[in-house]
Amino acid sequence: MTLIRALITAVLLWSAGCASAPKVSGVAPKQRETLLPNGTYRHSVRLSISLSSGRREFTLDGVVSTGEKQIQVVGLSLFGTTEFRITDNLDDNRVTVEIYRDGLKRAENKIREYYATLRLFLTAKAAKEHERILIWAQTDGGGRPVLLRVPGASTEFRPASYDHNGIPMSLEIKSDSFDARIKVTAYEI
Repeated sequence: MTLIRALITAVLLWSAGCASAPKVSGVAPKQRETLLPNGTYRHSVRLSISLSSGRREFTLDGVVSTGEKQIQVVGLSLFGTTEFRITDNLDDNRVTVEIYRDGLKRAENKIREYYATLRLFLTAKAAKEHERILIWAQTDGGGRPVLLRVPGASTEFRPASYDHNGIPMSLEIKSDSFDARIKVTAYEI
């Protein structure tokens, strides 16, 4: 019984530490090419999918790692195990999707579709004049985008709550097939 109490206490202490304010490590370079500097970002994601029968809600945690040559997205279960991994080779634009939970395997095309939309934001340029894909429809007082649109589509991105490193701590994505609310819980750049 003492061992069980100790394990429960350890889990509660660990989860309380994870639920505190976002953990930030590093300093964003003053000049950067993309809105998000290369680094590792941990997220809490609420996804709402449009289905013929209505909308369905999902909640998951994720980790996004961006670099000069690769982007990697990992979807985590409630227990922190890997549900899926997306690896995007930026040199040859080859995207691989690995799905580890059988129930998700039939949704691979949807996962690829969601990633293709998210990729637009992950690769968005930091300077409005250099951005060729997204339209900077609205900016805040600091000149940072708060509304980005995809030309010829209804897809829009709403980054918000920029921190002292100029990183948006939340992002809303709205599209015809899904909506997402993403909250950064920690990052290291």
